Amino acid sequence: MRPKYRIVCLTAALFLGIAAAGLAQVTPGVVVTPPPSPASTVQLPYGYSRTDGRVAIDPLLVYVVCRDTSTLVVAPDRVADVQFELQATAASDGSWTLPTGQVLTPQIAQWAIQTPTNGDDVAYSVLDPLPAEAVVMVTMPAAAACQTKVKKHTCVDFKCDGCTDLAQGSVRRTTGEADKTFTFCKPTKNPADECTQTGLFKTCTEIYYMNAGCVAPDRETETNNYYSCKK
Repeated sequence: MRPKYRIVCLTAALFLGIAAAGLAQVTPGVVVTPPPSPASTVQLPYGYSRTDGRVAIDPLLVYVVCRDTSTLVVAPDRVADVQFELQATAASDGSWTLPTGQVLTPQIAQWAIQTPTNGDDVAYSVLDPLPAEAVVMVTMPAAAACQTKVKKHTCVDFKCDGCTDLAQGSVRRTTGEADKTFTFCKPTKNPADECTQTGLFKTCTEIYYMNAGCVAPDRETETNNYYSCKK
């Protein structure tokens, strides 16, 4: 059976579908629209208003920093928290200097991106809503190391190794990684939960079976990049 490829990453569940497969009762990660290969691009949880050019973010986003492109986007009510977390020194011109010496100018969000399904998250945001169709989203190569922190997620472990029975059928997971324990940001319902994606990922091959115990026939094979998170 021809393998399918997905990128499994954090970025809040706003524009993204939840992975169809579960780990026991856990859905591992948030899945970007399936790209043609694991080396494709991913959509970041922010963009720009088509009308006024102001920054619009997923209402669950705390910040995203992409050091390769000197990009830093921050929720307006979390500026001080993010500066402390990144150990950045603020200058009089508004720029931040990171401990590495890199200088970034924070882009402070002014809109919360609204979709038909994220009304509760928008209501929790301090920002006014802006319909998703009015936003030009930002994309980045999947391999770019963008660190992202979001609300209503928590960092959990799973092992990419062996066979796991699911509610229907089973899945066999294998990886070429020496450390077979992966992490991912799992969605929760608690606004106080926060999860930071590191920007690094591990690749797991998953074969789904019709029967328990990973007994043939199989249904499909997927190769997923799981973006790691800080515990």
